[in-house]
Amino acid sequence: MTKRGVGDLLSAFSVLCEMPSALPTVFIMAEDGPEKEALQKHSGALGLGSRVRQDGWRNNSAPFFPNEPYFRVPLAS
Repeated sequence: MTKRGVGDLLSAFSVLCEMPSALPTVFIMAEDGPEKEALQKHSGALGLGSRVRQDGWRNNSAPFFPNEPYFRVPLAS
């Protein structure tokens, strides 16, 4: 799906969201690269809807930290 494993991470996120004890969590992607469209389609196919936000590339990710419980920065390969 994707070179950096973000598609796999989305798949794992969808499994966690289906758990009865799942907290209301949002998956934020800072993605403007060539994988953006494929990741949008993949998250739609997984039924994640409003649980996934694609906010585009950010040079400063600090604003996400106080509002979100988890944050992942995919590394370029």
